[in-house]
Amino acid sequence: SSHTESTTLAKFAENQNRDIMKTSRIIKDDWPQRTAAGIRQALSGADHAVYNMEEGALAKFKQEDNMLRKLLNRVNLAMSDTLYDVCSSSIKEYSAYILKCAEAVVTVVSAGEIQVERPPSAGVEMPPLLAIGLQKSPEKGCLNQAAVDKANADIEAWNALPDEDKHEPECPIDPVEPKMGYYFEYNVPLAEIEPTLLAPFDTCISELQGVHHVQRYVMERLFWPNPELVGSVTQDEVTVDVTGKKTAWVKELRDAICTAVEDSSSPLTNYVETYKEFVDFLNLD
Repeated sequence: SSHTESTTLAKFAENQNRDIMKTSRIIKDDWPQRTAAGIRQALSGADHAVYNMEEGALAKFKQEDNMLRKLLNRVNLAMSDTLYDVCSSSIKEYSAYILKCAEAVVTVVSAGEIQVERPPSAGVEMPPLLAIGLQKSPEKGCLNQAAVDKANADIEAWNALPDEDKHEPECPIDPVEPKMGYYFEYNVPLAEIEPTLLAPFDTCISELQGVHHVQRYVMERLFWPNPELVGSVTQDEVTVDVTGKKTAWVKELRDAICTAVEDSSSPLTNYVETYKEFVDFLNLD
């Protein structure tokens, strides 16, 4: 995967959600129904006593020697393999894409100097994934919150001391008056980046958990109180190699995205810090 221009976080989320929902409808609705229609057509001339698609008794359909049930279970297993491959390749490709977007090493020297190091690229270099802007805060906030919090914590700690350990009749620590004013911030809260970039990964897995067993659509006269589903990748998926070693590969892919986003967000935090020296100028009347 790649992109040719940067986008806003909201637009990225909108595009990803639209594409996932479109694909999900095809897989969850069209795929099993078209498969069922193909099976019904193929078996329309088969021995009705063996392949009775008009069976109305669930208990009879579920009998161990029911050949149609066995056939549909085999189809379901084949669909499960396909669904597993589709979901597996999708989340692997998405994870690799996010990691590629985050591979640059950014060093913030000052507000006017930012150093960017990228690994050698064989193709066209992608622009940054997200376009994030610096802006004046719309509302005033506390500009010395750290000092206010520290003074309050120190006062609270002094008040908690036993009386014999208090050497003054009153607390010697003065509270710090909050200094209110405008400040520099990004037009997108940095805390929203990680969950937004994780959402397509998580949604791909969750959406593909609800694909119904093809028997539901072939056996039109049966009522399914507990519908069976086509198996797919889960968040706690574990593979075991020939040596018996277990690998929680889905969790590893997800954790890799989290780490990449955290590493990429750190320079953004450092960059906005360099503008603190201009806050007084920002608050001039």
